[in-house]
Amino acid sequence: MLTKPSEKPPTRNQPFTSYKPPTSYSSPPPTEPDGDLLSDLSDDEPPQEASVQSVSDAFENEQAIAKGLEGERRVNRILQTLGRPYLSNVYLRDERGTLTQIDHLVKMHWGIVVIETKTYGGFVSGTANPDTWKQNFRKFGSRKYYLFQNPFRQNYRHVCVVQHVSGLQRNVFSHVVLAGDARTSLFIHKQVIRLRRLKTELQKRPEKAPHIDYKDLDLAWNRLKQQAKANRGCEAEHLASLQSRSF
Repeated sequence: MLTKPSEKPPTRNQPFTSYKPPTSYSSPPPTEPDGDLLSDLSDDEPPQEASVQSVSDAFENEQAIAKGLEGERRVNRILQTLGRPYLSNVYLRDERGTLTQIDHLVKMHWGIVVIETKTYGGFVSGTANPDTWKQNFRKFGSRKYYLFQNPFRQNYRHVCVVQHVSGLQRNVFSHVVLAGDARTSLFIHKQVIRLRRLKTELQKRPEKAPHIDYKDLDLAWNRLKQQAKANRGCEAEHLASLQSRSF
């Protein structure tokens, strides 16, 4: 039985200053039922007899892997109703000049929200390694597990790049949105945002969001727009950079 760590996992609206990955834990189920949540889904390591494969990301299903664009389109449709400036499929360069691709950036009154969209299916839960999540497609008796990078770790890099380009440090926030129909453990459920709740979550001002002057926010947003415009058409360079990295 896993025990609850002394350090709480990051909340959805917590500004990022340094990456401290959460640790798997067990906790009582929420008082309100949620069809996406499986409180008995284990955050333990896969069984020793199971076949385990490390992949770059989780899948929507075992037959159709490349479904991420559809999830991003769903998020786009929600952002169109929000009434706030946003950018989608953005390419920015970090301090070393390396390109990174960001699904969505949203300019809220209190800062910039960085959205990573995932179109997961099956059953998604954590592992003993906070940097790694796992996916399988059978609730019980699964013989095949896929290990993939915790998307909050991936989005932390995006947050750092946004901080670098915009000049903001404390007013950049991270959201990981699940656009697929994956069932999750309680540990995962508490961290991610389901598509149907995205608009509501974006409209909530984070409790610890520091005050930011509108002029500073406008300047930061314009910097992001300018670099995003300058980096249009850099998909091939970005793909080559990804291929050179190891999981």
